[in-house]
Amino acid sequence: MSEIMNLGICAGVKIKDKLYFSASEFNGIFEHDFVTEKTDFICPFDGEDIHVKTHLKAFAYNNQIWFIPYQGEYISCYDIKSRKIIMQHKVWNYSEGKYAFIDSVRNEEFVILVPRDTDFFLELDMKTQTIRNICKIEEENKGKFRSVVFKRDNTIEIISTNGSVVKSINTVTGEEKLLEANQEGNDRFLTAIQDDISLWLIPFNSKEVGYIDLRDYSKKFYTIEGINMQYYGGVMLKNWLIMFPFSGSDELLFWNKNNNTTCTKRICSGNNEMPIPVGISSIESQDSEAWLGTENGFLIKVPYCIDDEIKITRVQINKKKMHEKIFLQYNNSSLLKKYFSENIVNENNRIDLDMIICIIKM
Repeated sequence: MSEIMNLGICAGVKIKDKLYFSASEFNGIFEHDFVTEKTDFICPFDGEDIHVKTHLKAFAYNNQIWFIPYQGEYISCYDIKSRKIIMQHKVWNYSEGKYAFIDSVRNEEFVILVPRDTDFFLELDMKTQTIRNICKIEEENKGKFRSVVFKRDNTIEIISTNGSVVKSINTVTGEEKLLEANQEGNDRFLTAIQDDISLWLIPFNSKEVGYIDLRDYSKKFYTIEGINMQYYGGVMLKNWLIMFPFSGSDELLFWNKNNNTTCTKRICSGNNEMPIPVGISSIESQDSEAWLGTENGFLIKVPYCIDDEIKITRVQINKKKMHEKIFLQYNNSSLLKKYFSENIVNENNRIDLDMIICIIKM
């Protein structure tokens, strides 16, 4: 049995030559070095059970990284210098379904959190390390938001759960403005990105890219010829809107906003032989690069133009060394056994039980 295994990425931040991320299959923070291509286990998230995709997104501020939960229960703050989690805010109970964040967006030191089914949008202040309720959500709107896009002048633009409605909401007054409504079918647009003063709607079940001017809220729709896949998220690099494929696809879609032309680039590794199953999460980067992480252990550098190569890095770790570090950090045997029992969940990355027994007996 191989001692090396892939680590899925559910949320992370790239700072210089390091990636700090929460893994999809394990409760813990990991550090990947782009120079040595080695990955190291740092520490577990206290109080969290093992979940696939414990975290939704991660944001860096002042040598600290804030992890926003998806199936986890805490907003956690990790300090890069001390290599420790220095603060946790319990914001919901997964078993009771009291809180769940479906998206989040950053504006300088603030992060707006979109709940699944609670009464308020939340705002995380990374500078003061505080969280507060901001805009009350009306009863008829609970559970109907999919993604939040952009915050400016106390305003966010948000897409409804079924992708048919786009609204602008003032997070102070609660005032709403309808930007786009479509009754042709569900899941037309599920995500969007902001480019200067524009909002670009990413097609999911649609053949069009949507455009909303945030100055006067005028709209345009551009038909994309030959689109036959679903896209979830994207990035604007120069004149190209690059759209990320939904799970099950392995192609990036490039659309030129100036001349309405398109092309695709296949995400693959090993001399273009092995397609990479996607399950993509966007990684915050402190430089001008755009990176994606996948749930099966790959980092993808998004090319700036269609002629650039897609750079792919495999994120792997030595299982025995990782489990030894976990053992040293847990001084309670019941917690240790609980960690290992909950982590034997992935048929593609089964943990060696004999090796675990040897570690426990050390």
